[in-house]
Amino acid sequence: MRNEPDLANDLVPVGQFKSEAASWLRRVSEENRSIVITQNGRAAAVVISPQEFDRMKYRNQLIESIARGMAEADRGETISTSELKRQLSTRR
Repeated sequence: MRNEPDLANDLVPVGQFKSEAASWLRRVSEENRSIVITQNGRAAAVVISPQEFDRMKYRNQLIESIARGMAEADRGETISTSELKRQLSTRR
């Protein structure tokens, strides 16, 4: 799986992207390549596949969940394993 841009091949000026959008989008989808669109010689946007977007979103949600759990533990907001088992059994 290749999703990091290869600046020699995946950097495209906005004007070229506009005129060849279908081709660039096909390349992103079929080759799982991200591309960097430039405007006035500077990076302006990155195009990624929907699959890569979903993976990134899942990773971010996982990291946020872990951070929340760690913050709760730091505040002493924890329960014992036996209490957790009791709570889970009452939900069934």
